[in-house]
Amino acid sequence: MPKSNQPSRRLWPSYVFFAATVACLCVTSGCGYTSGTISGPPPNLVVTPSLASMPSGWTQQFSANISGASSAVSWAVNGTIGGSSSTGTITTSGVYSAPQVPPVPATVKITAVSQTDSSLIGSVSLKVTGLFAYVTNQSDGTLSAYRVDTTGTLIPLDGSPFVTGKTPFFLVANAHGKNLYVTDMDASDIYTYAIDQRSGALTQVGLPVTVGSGPRAIAIHPSGTALYVACTDGAGIYGFSIDATSGALTALPGSPFRNLGLRPAAITFDPSGKYAFVPNNASKNVSVLSVDLVTGKLTSIEAVASGTAPVWASTDASGAYLYVLSDVDDKIYAYSASNNGNLSPLANPTFPEVADPLSATLSPNGKFLYVTNWFANVGAPFPGSTVSVFSIDPTNGNLIAIAGSPFAAGLGPTSLAFEPGGKFAFVTNELAGTISGFSVNSSTGAMTVLPAAIAAGLAPTTIAVVATNPE
Repeated sequence: MPKSNQPSRRLWPSYVFFAATVACLCVTSGCGYTSGTISGPPPNLVVTPSLASMPSGWTQQFSANISGASSAVSWAVNGTIGGSSSTGTITTSGVYSAPQVPPVPATVKITAVSQTDSSLIGSVSLKVTGLFAYVTNQSDGTLSAYRVDTTGTLIPLDGSPFVTGKTPFFLVANAHGKNLYVTDMDASDIYTYAIDQRSGALTQVGLPVTVGSGPRAIAIHPSGTALYVACTDGAGIYGFSIDATSGALTALPGSPFRNLGLRPAAITFDPSGKYAFVPNNASKNVSVLSVDLVTGKLTSIEAVASGTAPVWASTDASGAYLYVLSDVDDKIYAYSASNNGNLSPLANPTFPEVADPLSATLSPNGKFLYVTNWFANVGAPFPGSTVSVFSIDPTNGNLIAIAGSPFAAGLGPTSLAFEPGGKFAFVTNELAGTISGFSVNSSTGAMTVLPAAIAAGLAPTTIAVVATNPE
């Protein structure tokens, strides 16, 4: 595919980040006991693992032990032996299957009762959440929507695909999983949708807000209170406050904010939210902007040269390093980021082993960087239509290609998103019109492709995987 310094009409998302938390473990036991002449503490029946939540339709093996020894128990969900279709079922061996739709209320209690001493009872409470994937189909004006099942398969939702603007290009969800935001490249609009916390269905919130021409990428500030849009019109970066209840957008005072570069292609924030980084495709640099944490105002600090056509930027989990993708020269440019946001090239300033890279996604555990390689140029030494995976050296920021990298995807991969637990990753293939699913080894970073690609709409560009929080 011929290269150009002009930005492509392809898309590269940020990723949405998740980690499981630990819930309280409820344990009930009988009174103290005496065995012969040796006294000791009362036995405890412990149910493991103790989970805060799990997605609807997923399965989990639970175990019950009495003072560390395995015990024969009877399993129940919300007091019903074996559970039910509405709250989830559990086998005699402790395999819990969450219901396909989160129950009302969403929190359930898994209980084990000893078959030899009914006074020994252990339990764990967890919330059944929704887990959904959404994809922009640039060439048919729709959003594909799926439920993510326990095997990593994407199951189309009722009503999918959902009609949106004429040319949906980029999308991002807020951290609470309540809202989805979608750019319309041709109309220069941003659509806001409410996500049904149980079904995953989308409902438009108000009218779309208008920004400058060619909105390429959007990012939500780590605080969750503001959204920013990079447009190709040269006016700057557009900023909006996010209504905490409805998700509606309201322009921030002073927006758009001046940006030291031409044709911004993306925007990302350091984990603290104090700085924003914007790769500028036409001026061949990356801008650094400070963020006022009270007003949301962006102030330009500097612009640093960054390849021939920078298209994407991503920090590591600590915010100490910044990686900028340049698709024309097939490289990743790497910088250290100081406490005041200033960038300095690393001792190893560039990394190859990419081909027309469009997006970079940090793994949920922060150890690996995943880069989509859209297409290999004629004579390019590295294969396109793949995903490159790099481990990140936390001591110096170096990227090291893992064993097996790159991993084959469909034709024209544009974006990658993990489900929050990091067990599965999904890649949109723009030219193939499909989504590739992968199981991921969180220790090594390696990807194993799932059996069959999932059909999407025409020219799928960005994917977001969203965990909802039903009550």
